Amino acid sequence: MKAIASAAALAVAFLIGTMAPASAKQIVVPLKAVGGSGEMGRAVLSDVAAAAPVVKVSITVSGEPPGAIQPSHIHKGVCGSNGPIVKPLTNVVNGHSVTTLPGVTVSQLIAMGTYINIHKSAAMLTVIVSCGKIM
Repeated sequence: MKAIASAAALAVAFLIGTMAPASAKQIVVPLKAVGGSGEMGRAVLSDVAAAAPVVKVSITVSGEPPGAIQPSHIHKGVCGSNGPIVKPLTNVVNGHSVTTLPGVTVSQLIAMGTYINIHKSAAMLTVIVSCGKIM
């Protein structure tokens, strides 16, 4: 009887171990200045512990014009490719932005081949001031 109970306990432990969620991931994406903008910094992407996948994106840049409100996005492709937007991010205001992205993990963003860019302003979306590859 003890052997059966031990075997059952091992089977349950194995099943629980194989059903555990993938470990949370955090990466830092360097954001490099584009076109002589002087705007550079970093984005920290972190998986958030939740019932469903969620990524928190925290952006910090320096060198931006005072009071600037700058749209930012996650795009498919590489910096300079003008790839399609995968996820919009909260505007970068005074060098900072925090966005929560439901339905995606850091690993999925890496696997999709994506990058983050920051635009000069809403009126000048074609001007990219900072960019970094998510990897």
